[in-house]
Amino acid sequence: MKSAAAIFSFDNLKLILTDILVLACVYLIPTIAHFTPFPLYLIDPMRMLMLASYLVSRNNFNTYFIAFTIPLFSFFVGGHPVFYKAILISLELLSNIFLLIFLLKTTKLTVPVILLISIIASKGLYYLFKFAFIKLEFIDGKLITTGIFIQIITVLIITIIFSLFYKRKVKVQV
Repeated sequence: MKSAAAIFSFDNLKLILTDILVLACVYLIPTIAHFTPFPLYLIDPMRMLMLASYLVSRNNFNTYFIAFTIPLFSFFVGGHPVFYKAILISLELLSNIFLLIFLLKTTKLTVPVILLISIIASKGLYYLFKFAFIKLEFIDGKLITTGIFIQIITVLIITIIFSLFYKRKVKVQV
């Protein structure tokens, strides 16, 4: 059994606080969106929150948890996105963080390139599943609802911001 000191370690408290902050942001984004003329979903807030969680915690399990739960949390708390769209977004975020972590560990590519690959591949997977969900009539609407140009700009901004704050862990040899 873990001691109280182990449970309330700095790392655990950092994880808990990060999760609370991320979920609070997800909870507040729809409210904030009603007060702004700018549609906040265009800046991909869930992806930014997931990546921020990874930057802060560097805890893979926690980041997978965040990626899976924030769209579902948003659905259950605010009713948006609709359930099947929340599933799609969860799959997209999970694939994004999986590819990011996998490529960071297995390649020597630069962080911006890795991030671009992981985001573009996860978006491809999202659209593949969205196409299937539309055909199966789980969701309705068009396949692409946010313009490609806006998506490209958002991906580039996210890549630049993440790359500025990401520092690879360097192994010290003794």
